[in-house]
Order: sequence, then C-alpha cells, then structure tokens
Amino acid sequence: MADRLNFEDGDTLKVWLKDEPATWAQAIAARCALRVFPLVFSLVDHPSGPDFLDLKQELILNVWRATFISWVCRMYPKYDLKAAAAAAASVTNAANAFTKAASKKTTSQTFPALSKAVSATSSEAAAFYACSAASYESRATTASAASNAAAAASQAALGDRYFVWSAVNADVQFLQAGNVSESPVPRLVSMPLWIEPIPESERYKTNSPEFTRLAFDRFANLDWVRNSPWELITDWYVAVLPNDKTAKPSSRFGERADIVIATQPDEFWDREPQIVLDAIAEIVAREMPEQPVDNWDHSRFSIIRTAKDGYWGRGTIFSFDARRFLEHTNAFYTEEFSPLDDRVQANLLNIPTLFTYEQVASAQSRIGHISAITKNGNTLDFTVAFDEEAGWIDTEKLERVKVELGIDTNFELHRTHWSIKEGDLYQILHDASLISDAHQPTIADFIVNYIEAAYEPVTIDQIRSAFRDANYPVIDKTMRGELSRLAKIGGIRRVDRGLYANKSWVAPSVNQPPTPESGPGPKYGVVDGRLAALASPPPDDETTAQERLIARLKRDIGVLNELAKPIGNSHPHLAGAIAEYGELLSASIEEMDVTGLWSVGSSLAGYAQAFRDQNIARTLSEPLEPQLDGLLQSVVRQHGAFILGFEEGRDLVSRADEFALDRNRLAEIEQPGNELLEELTENAALVDDATRDLHAPVRDYLHDVGWMANRAGYSGYLIIRNSIRAVIHLTIGKEPTVAAIVGALAGVSVMAGDPNMNFLRAALPFLRENAPQLIAFFNHSPEMKAYVEWALRIVGEVEMAERYESDD
Repeated sequence: MADRLNFEDGDTLKVWLKDEPATWAQAIAARCALRVFPLVFSLVDHPSGPDFLDLKQELILNVWRATFISWVCRMYPKYDLKAAAAAAASVTNAANAFTKAASKKTTSQTFPALSKAVSATSSEAAAFYACSAASYESRATTASAASNAAAAASQAALGDRYFVWSAVNADVQFLQAGNVSESPVPRLVSMPLWIEPIPESERYKTNSPEFTRLAFDRFANLDWVRNSPWELITDWYVAVLPNDKTAKPSSRFGERADIVIATQPDEFWDREPQIVLDAIAEIVAREMPEQPVDNWDHSRFSIIRTAKDGYWGRGTIFSFDARRFLEHTNAFYTEEFSPLDDRVQANLLNIPTLFTYEQVASAQSRIGHISAITKNGNTLDFTVAFDEEAGWIDTEKLERVKVELGIDTNFELHRTHWSIKEGDLYQILHDASLISDAHQPTIADFIVNYIEAAYEPVTIDQIRSAFRDANYPVIDKTMRGELSRLAKIGGIRRVDRGLYANKSWVAPSVNQPPTPESGPGPKYGVVDGRLAALASPPPDDETTAQERLIARLKRDIGVLNELAKPIGNSHPHLAGAIAEYGELLSASIEEMDVTGLWSVGSSLAGYAQAFRDQNIARTLSEPLEPQLDGLLQSVVRQHGAFILGFEEGRDLVSRADEFALDRNRLAEIEQPGNELLEELTENAALVDDATRDLHAPVRDYLHDVGWMANRAGYSGYLIIRNSIRAVIHLTIGKEPTVAAIVGALAGVSVMAGDPNMNFLRAALPFLRENAPQLIAFFNHSPEMKAYVEWALRIVGEVEMAERYESDD
C-alpha cells in the first residue's frame, strides 16, 4: 500500500493529482464543495433590509443548483449531463464574482467566508466540466480546479481549516486503497462527506464540524424556510451528508426526479426562487411511482400519528423517528414487520396509510400510501402519495371509529408513533362516512372500463357524462390529462381529436391507418399550390404580460442584426438565423408565430452556446467580437424568457428537453433528418419561399453543430414530422382512389380542377424519392411509421398505374 499522504495546501495537492486519474480530482473537488456548502446559508446572517432578501435567496438557490447538478453528475455517471454541468459552471462563476465583490465592501467575516464557499463550488463545477470534456481539457486543468476547490473550502472554514484538509486526506487515502481493477470513485461518492470521526461532533448524531452545522441549523430554523419548499434544499443536504453516523448518503428525491431537476433549462431556473422550488416540489411528487388503490393489500394498514399540527399538509416528503415504529402494534404484525430491512420497507409501500395527529393538534388527517422510504440511522425518510380523491378527514371524527381502527387505549391518541393495524382502512372510513365510496376506481380505471364496454369510439362529452351518471365528481382538466396519458402509454386508443376507443379497436377502413395528431410545433397547410407554415399566434390573455419584454427584444435584435452584417461571409448561417429571427419578431405580438420563433430561436441559442464553447469538435473556429457575442447571449436569454411566457412555448421547451435525453434516437435520425431538412429547405416546387426561409436556420445549425447539441434537434424533428404528416394528409390522406390520383396527375379528372393539384404533382415525387430516409427517420414512431408506409404503398401503386397507362 502506498504511504499515507498528508496535504495541507492546494499547491501540493495539485502536483499529486496531475499524475492520478482525472476522476479522482473530480471526486475530491465535489466533496470539498459539498462539505462547505452550508456556509452559503450564512448569507442570511448578513445585516440588510427586506429588499435584499430576494438577492440572498437567489444566490443561495443558484449555488445549490450548481452543487446539486454536480452531485447528480457523480451519482449517476451513466447519463450524459455535460450540458447541465456547463450550466452549473456558468452560474457559479456569476455567484462567485458577486460574493467576491461583496466581501471587499464589508468588514464582516460573513462575506469573505461565504465568498470562499462559493469559490469552492465554482472550482468544483469547473473540475467536473474539465473532466467530462477530457477529449479537449487536460488532466492538469482538472487537477488545478480540484486543488482550487480544496483551497477555497479550507479558507472558507477560517479557523477550522484543519477539518477540511483532514477530510481531503481521508478521501485521498480511500482512493489510494481502492482495488486497482476497478475505479474507487463510485464507492467514495457513496461514503459520508466526513469519513473520519470529528471529536467536537461526539455529542451530536451527525459527524460534521461545528462551523458547517451552525450555519445549516440557523438557516433551517428560519421562519421562511421551515414548512416551505426551501426545506427541499435542507432535506437534500441532510440525505447527502448524511445526518446519522450509521447511515450512508442517499438521494432524497429519487433517481428519476434527480435527473429531471438537473436537466432543467436556464429558463426554468431564471425565475423567482419560490416559483422554482414550487416547481421542483411538483417534479419530486410527479416522478415518484404511484400504485393503484386496488393493487394494495387491504388486509392491514399503517397509522402514522404526529403532534406537529398541520404536518401532513406541508408537502410530500417527511421524516419520522424510527424508534417509534411498531409502537401500539400487536405481536403478530410486530414480528412480520421486523426488522426494518428492505423486505419490510417494500411491504410498507403496499398497504394504505392513515396520516393523522395526536389529540392536541387541530389539523385534518389524510389517507394515501408510502411511495418511497429509506432508513438513515434512527430516522425514516419517506415520500407520500396522498389520495386526493378521498380528500381531507376530520381528525376529531376519527375517534368514532377508534375501535375499528384497532386503537385500544386513549394513550395511543396522545402518542407520536407508527403502528400497523388489521383491517380494511378504506372500508372502515367509508362505513363511517368519512370518505366517499370505498375502493372507488381511479379516474384512469373508470375511463378504461367505460371505453372497453363501448362498442364504438366515444367522445369526451360521452366520457364526461359517464362520470356524471356514476356520481363520480372529477375535474375536467384532470379527466383530459388522464385521457392523454392513457393514450400515450397505450391503455386506450386515440382515434381522432376528442375521440377515443379501446386499445384493440380496429378502424373500419383497415387499409388506411389513423391520421397522426398534428401534435406540437409548426402547423402546415397548402397555400397557392405549395406547402406553407401556418402562423401559431398566442392567445389574447398571454400577450399583455409580454409587451415590455417583446419591446426590449425587438430593440436588441435590431441592433444585433446590424452588428451581424459584417460576419455575413465568415459566419453566414449565424447571420441568416439572426435575420430570420428578426423577421419573425417584426410582426405584432398578437400575430406572432410562437412555434416559428421557438424553432429559429432554438437554432440561435444553439449557435450562441456553440460559439461560447467554440465547439472544437465541429467546424466553428473564428470567435465573435465581444460586443456581438455579448448581445447575442442577451438576446438568447430574453428569447428563453419570452417563449416561456406562452403555454405553447413552455410545452415545446419541456418536450425538447425530454427528447434531447434520447441520444440513441438522435444518433439514428440525424443522417436521414439532415437529408429531409435539405429537401424541405431547397425544394421550391413543394415548399413556399417564406417557409423555406423558416426552415433554413434550423437546417444550417443542425448541419453545422449536430442534432445532440441543444433543443434545435427537437425543432428539426418537429419540422420534418409535421411537414410529412401534412404532405400525406393533404394529398393522398383523404382516401382518394389510385385512379383519381392518376387522373389528377394527367389532368383529366375532377380533381384536376383543384388549384392545389400542383402540390400533389410535387408531393408524390418527393415521397417516392425520399422513401428510405422517411422509413429510417420514423422508425422510432410506430404511428408515423405506419402512416408513411401506407402512403408509400399508395405512391407505389400510383407509379405502377402510370406505367401501365404509359405502356397502353
């Protein structure tokens, strides 16, 4: 085994790291930043007026964002999160600059220590970005960033720097002792942040130095933090630390939620902190797997009772004293649910739970089930999926059924504990009229059952009436959301807009598959015999709030257009994208094409990012002038905020981010996609001039930079998908016969009188000549693939019919 190393400064650490794997430097940097992260909370100790609170909260959220993203990158290395890491590095650089400036203007030690803590996070983010980009970032760069993180962390600790370097040396020792056949980094990431015991923490359950614990505790006990979404941050850190000497670090939100949060775009984070945290809470709740009521074990149930008034109304993530588990539980269930291992934790997810209070509380109770649970020492951390349809329950009225609930003594009503009881919780509460019909089917089950019983497809109005006839109250938006979800996962079949059938239903016209929904993105029609993009103006109620932003955006794009004219030769595609964006922006806000702006804006944002990173793996080389680059970055940020001001824009951004994670799909559609975009941009017989101008910036960007670089990949996908759908639907999609099509092409049928027959004459060769690209591009979309294959069969039959007529 190598001699034990003992570092006391960043320079010696940097020299050593240069000869070690870059991932070692990355891990050390991450753990240094995580250790001093609580010092960022000390910002709230700085005296200031109430107006300054917003800036404090924004800074805390930004630093947490960077810390969280970098932690996710290390927790889940199987995901490609380089773009998120780059965003983390960018945001910490800004926070770092702010705190350094502030520290120079105060004699308080708060800001200097805070500045060093933020510097540690900034250096750590840089270490990850350098390591993740190992193909063009040197190992020395990563080592330097890691040593900077360690040095900044030790300086942030002020008089307690010994603890920081002791922890760094413990990490180094752990890495050196690792098995040479496998990387020790994943195991180090799963270790507590402070590996070696800290003497001053002996009287606490958490092994962490006092200088971080005090900052954390002060923040966690603030009025605006307690019982608010800000507890998401403190709960997350408690799980990462963790908060018990016998526990291991864990994810507080779960892997799916962690990835969704980490990959949110800048526009998601560039809002008021409270709005951002509310959105994160929704993501955490949404990504937890739900279990239908009828799949639960209804022979037993949990009762979790607390004295904290209103506790069950404070979100969906809770903690409980594991030492109170199985109190007031009979011997049979005590044996069945002991010890509290993985098997028991899984069983707890399978039974209903009553979340209630001691008699001293006045808040209402709820029912639902545990969707996730972990044991950290003497603490049970769990996530709850409340039964919203059952509603709230009057806690006082529960006393009427205490015998049925297995409550033997009044003392049990005054004791915080977690018990397991025998019986059907839903039936007990229903018989006491405390909830509605027992085992009432979920909204999704009701919809599926109703549709499957119907012989023909049913409309939304018919489904709504069925709920009403069954005395089943349901919110219309919820019903529509379930219809959409069921159709997406294949539980039912969407026949047409507002028309649904069971999943095995077959249309009477078996030869023609259903026309795919137009979906999000640009809409197309036929204008003067050519394919044309149709404007997608925003609703009136969304335009007023955008007026000030659009005025500033119009002003800046005008200036940017002038600055971009000299680069017309060196960077013609960027100049073209700026010009097209300005053209789209020149319309009045009531008539603006939201999807068009989103498509071209995505390309513009991609170019901005590519020039910022210099994208050396591709062809971009000459940097932009600072004034042009700065204004371009500003316009892109304004574009993001502008697009998110529209519901349609928010939907496109969300779908684009999900689409970008499917890198295998992007790799397979890139080559056929580029060829199809070329046709849709250059084929003047098929596509009108304005629409080809709209397609050009997207085509150019994807050709220059690639489909995986940013949201422009999804923009290109939607242009192709919606264009091809329109081409088929507007030509052969309305079931004309082969004879009718041949007659139209020859100019001898009634269809020949249609002024748009020129479109048919241009569309059929386009489909025929691009058949291989179309099949390859839509290979991942069963609905569109079936539609395209059907259309190509018709095109083939038309070609054969024309050949026969020619032979005759």
